[in-house]
Amino acid sequence: MTKEDFNKYLEKNYEELFNRLFKYCFSLTNDKEEAEDVIQETFLKAIQYLDTFNYGNIEVWLYTIAKRIYLYKLARRKITKNISYNEEQSDEIENDLEEKVLSSLEKENFRDNIMKNIESLPQKQRELILYIDYLNFSYSETAKILGVPLGSVKSGLYHARKALKEIIENRRKDNN
Repeated sequence: MTKEDFNKYLEKNYEELFNRLFKYCFSLTNDKEEAEDVIQETFLKAIQYLDTFNYGNIEVWLYTIAKRIYLYKLARRKITKNISYNEEQSDEIENDLEEKVLSSLEKENFRDNIMKNIESLPQKQRELILYIDYLNFSYSETAKILGVPLGSVKSGLYHARKALKEIIENRRKDNN
């Protein structure tokens, strides 16, 4: 695919593509500006490395780029936090975060509660549910994005859904 073809594709599909990428990036970052930054870097990297595109699903390729950019930013942020973090600050932040999450769960509607429950899953399980159940990617597309075998996606999704169900049930018990 040439840069000209890619630009034509973007012109034709930009709004839908941006919205889908935004949902995914926001689910990772929980921050609108950071999600938009990841998307911007994704498009720049896609143009920069267009010659490496292997003519598969361009959307899957863009999600893969976005995920790598997010993980790079996350790793960089963790390194910075580790330098300036002490245990006391960590406990305070965790307690504040837990209180805020519980408070927001009481105020938000059903769909938002589900998303909050999904956010409490480990990263790999959260990604599987988001790719397949939220963004409607197929198992094989999800396997390509994550770089794992198809069987790992299927079994991982089973365990992710099971863990999500347990989280929801436990929160219902806590609320009653």
